[in-house]
Amino acid sequence: MSMAKINPQDLKDRLLAPGFTAPPKVLEQLSDPVSDTPMVLTLDQVLPWHDNPRTTRNPKYDELKESIRHRGLDTPPPVTRRPGEDKYRIRNGGNTRLEILNELYKETGDERYFRFNCLFRPWDQQRGEIIALTGHLAENDLKGDLKFIERAVGIQKAKAWYEEEKGEPVGIRELSRKLTDDGYPVSPSHISKMLDAVEILLPAIPVMLYSGLGKPQIEKLLSLRKSASSCWTRLYAGEGIDFEMLFQDTLAIFDSSPDEFIFDRFQDELIDQMKRPLGLRYDQILLEITNGQQEQRRSTLVDLPTPAGPPEIPPVGQENPAASSTGQAQIQSPATGLQ
Repeated sequence: MSMAKINPQDLKDRLLAPGFTAPPKVLEQLSDPVSDTPMVLTLDQVLPWHDNPRTTRNPKYDELKESIRHRGLDTPPPVTRRPGEDKYRIRNGGNTRLEILNELYKETGDERYFRFNCLFRPWDQQRGEIIALTGHLAENDLKGDLKFIERAVGIQKAKAWYEEEKGEPVGIRELSRKLTDDGYPVSPSHISKMLDAVEILLPAIPVMLYSGLGKPQIEKLLSLRKSASSCWTRLYAGEGIDFEMLFQDTLAIFDSSPDEFIFDRFQDELIDQMKRPLGLRYDQILLEITNGQQEQRRSTLVDLPTPAGPPEIPPVGQENPAASSTGQAQIQSPATGLQ
């Protein structure tokens, strides 16, 4: 039996018919691991954390760069992936290392800087943002190289995330507890100073703060502002002059390098600006401010209760004060007891 001849064109038409058309390929992103997983990633797959508390150059940048150039990465940076993003992001503490790897690869073209080990940690759907933020704060604080204002801005952002999470304002003590629960313990008093620094000082002296003005000077400025504000509230009888604006405008004159800032000169200028509206002399305002600062220091002291001593045993034949006819305990000094 002879086979029918196949027309090549007919065969081609049949193969190209809709029934033989392969469906288009849809490339879907693989689901991320549900637990911590080591990975090998490349520079074009990883982004820095978008809301890194550090906004200034790491003071150890050059030292870290030379170490990575000769040794590579000693510790794989932790990464995660936010919902809806194709690329990974540094999860906490690793933005500087990622920047250095990019720089070294551009300089050398060496593959060992382009491809590197990472530790993937799953994204928390409910609390991913706050976990990442507190993680970056904690990691940078462990190294001791975050500026005061960078920590302060980070704390302010954390407060906003907690309030969004809770749906209502979060007080300072509650904020301290929440930060501690998330692995970044900060005392309420320190939080209060940091929030004040962001709200009051940052608008006036951003250059000085981000150039590294230290905590002692910041505390002196906040103490001066508080006592001067109290003085103004008590003594200013006029209208139209807002003390907060007066304070910030005066402070802004001194916004330069921290090394050039002299606290006493700023205090002199502030008092000079207060004299005419208050109708007082320089020395009178200075006395009011000094007394206010002393009151602040007294109010910060914590009076601990004195431990009770063992009960005194009265001498034989002497009445126990607690059992006196009045029914009230009489307090005797040691000298009285010896008489």
